[in-house]
Amino acid sequence: MRSLSVIQLIIIGLAIFSILVLCLYSSFLTFDPNYYHYQNIRWNEDFAVIPGLGNFEDRLGFNSNYLLLSSIFTLRFIFGQAIYGLQSTLAVILVVWILYETIKSGFELKRIILLALYFLLFYFSREAIADTSTDTIPNLAVFYLMSSLILYPANLKNKPLLYVFVLISLITFKLLFTPLCLISLYVIYLLIKDKKYKEVSFLLIASATIVILWLIRNVIITGYLIYPLGELDLFSFDWKMPAYVVEKQREYISVIANGGFDYAIPHYFEDFMKSNPLLSWTTYFFLSVISVFVVLFFYIRKRGKTNSSLYFVFLILCINTIYWLLTARDFRFCAGVLFSMIFFAAALLIKENSKTGSKVGTLIISISALLLFLSFAKSGSQYYHALKGRNIDNFVSVMLTAPYSENYKMEDSRIFKETSYGRGFEIIPYKMNDSITVFITTHRNGSCFDVFPCTGDASIAKEWKMQDIKKVEARGNKLQDGFRPKK
Repeated sequence: MRSLSVIQLIIIGLAIFSILVLCLYSSFLTFDPNYYHYQNIRWNEDFAVIPGLGNFEDRLGFNSNYLLLSSIFTLRFIFGQAIYGLQSTLAVILVVWILYETIKSGFELKRIILLALYFLLFYFSREAIADTSTDTIPNLAVFYLMSSLILYPANLKNKPLLYVFVLISLITFKLLFTPLCLISLYVIYLLIKDKKYKEVSFLLIASATIVILWLIRNVIITGYLIYPLGELDLFSFDWKMPAYVVEKQREYISVIANGGFDYAIPHYFEDFMKSNPLLSWTTYFFLSVISVFVVLFFYIRKRGKTNSSLYFVFLILCINTIYWLLTARDFRFCAGVLFSMIFFAAALLIKENSKTGSKVGTLIISISALLLFLSFAKSGSQYYHALKGRNIDNFVSVMLTAPYSENYKMEDSRIFKETSYGRGFEIIPYKMNDSITVFITTHRNGSCFDVFPCTGDASIAKEWKMQDIKKVEARGNKLQDGFRPKK
């Protein structure tokens, strides 16, 4: 590998610093984190798996392993508040890997395009990277696994842990990526073909262990094997969530996830001149569709010149996209797959070893890093002014040592509600029995921030609070005993 110049090191440092600046500040306007992510992580931190926790707040029934994993790394004992840094850590690792690949290759055009696509994926994920998100890590992981495979096709056989264990484990983060497990089955087939039975046994046992433990947690939390799939109704525990809650949540997911897509596609060309198409996710959806025809052309005309296994992988990406379109077609759910398809087609179109040259490559990376810095400097500025406005002593050192706290977000939200709507919100105690007191928020979005244990008021948060807490009872005298519907 060629040695890095001082300028190149500065550029890499600027890119990493930009990501870190972004991660300092996340707005109180984020919905899922303030509503149930923080709560879910806190339950995972403080308690073992709780029977019927989904009755207390139905979204806790989603049971993403991202939220379980996050509870291990909040560093609350160091900072006095939770730090949600898993996705930002992965984002930094990926940008370092891609920059390393780009410079190592002598600024190969294929890797320059990979860098550009990654920055775009990062741009669309920017708000989630600064906060909690059950979509970001799966999307970043899929993008890495697929782009790595496009650059190094032998990885499919040489790194089975990535393409079997990691891909199957992603199901427990985001169920939408289930079709990608077909790639894992193909890798298992290749290993069996090569008589690597010990590797196959280890991979199957490890993968099955992760999935089985996740399914057991689902049953304990909701009473269902997978929530909100009411068809998998196999158990009759007293903590089982009511069928009407499962059905309402499933309908809600479909309406919310599909609404943006159904609007954006027919209005794309109508709004084309009013917005920047390069920063519209609809543009990249159309590019992913075009990539199907590009790959099909190369498969028909130049069969044998590209590893046949890669065409199979691309087919699975297409199947996953179709599954996404038929279920929950929100772009943020499947961005990693769509950008992988685009990179696959671009890699076929570019001649092997086509290079931009060191000067041009450095210029492209410099512009990318500068745009990244300018785009995300806004987060640092917002954090700076938010702390300064609170008259906090040494606010600069506070800013550099910890991200914006959930308590500050709650204060911001209360001020916003009072200013915009003439009314704020309260988080009030509610006694479930003589031994257990929880909290109910009157926030319109059901946001509880860092108040724990807390849930929304079903009479106010009607759209997303599926079960009224007053129709739920504690199963014992401790939170650990769990919750069940009242008879």
